[in-house]
Amino acid sequence: MTLNSQLKETQIQRAIIESLRFQKIACWRINTVGIPNGSGGFRHNSEMRGMADIAVIYKGLSVWFEVKTSKGKQSKAQFEFQHAVERAGGFYFVVKSVEDSIKALNEVKKQMNIRI
Repeated sequence: MTLNSQLKETQIQRAIIESLRFQKIACWRINTVGIPNGSGGFRHNSEMRGMADIAVIYKGLSVWFEVKTSKGKQSKAQFEFQHAVERAGGFYFVVKSVEDSIKALNEVKKQMNIRI
């Protein structure tokens, strides 16, 4: 059993955000829990359904990270969000570790060199 298989998504998200901020890369954790309903609960926010966990601005580009554990899978709504980002010219990656996020940003750099 590897360390990543023991980590929760929130722990992986925190580690990725710390890594990005250490590198001075702009990033934000997207919280899609819902909207407080006034009675201690939350009502579903359908506008944010499927949105990725971390938004990144990297070299002026829109990059999104969906964070999963080693056994995690994307939902249908997450696939739909991925396709919307990619259709708009942004980058979307499913990442399971800090190392995956670094590889993803290297892929963005590589793709930008190809596009130029």
